[in-house]
Amino acid sequence: MVTGKRPFDAESLQAICGRVLSSTPLPPSHANPSVPANFDGIVARCLAKDPVARYAPAEALAEELYPLARRKETRFLCCKPMAMACAIAPRACCGLPDDYPAKRPL
Repeated sequence: MVTGKRPFDAESLQAICGRVLSSTPLPPSHANPSVPANFDGIVARCLAKDPVARYAPAEALAEELYPLARRKETRFLCCKPMAMACAIAPRACCGLPDDYPAKRPL
């Protein structure tokens, strides 16, 4: 939702599963430069191949995401209620064009 692209894409479900098991996706900021750099690390940890490296419990993930969602420069009105992705990268979440008018605070 943040980049508008899937982290793993291929022609078939079998090929997608192969990529999930063997590939590391590009950081979200590669596809969407408006994504904060520290969000890349959060996503990488969520997609870690080793389950021990992932967030556990979910509260730990929420604690990492909260500061990003609360940043003044990323607070926007969203077309989707409670969309965390929109708080981080609204243009990708809502499908807004890059030249969409400046921020509209909540």
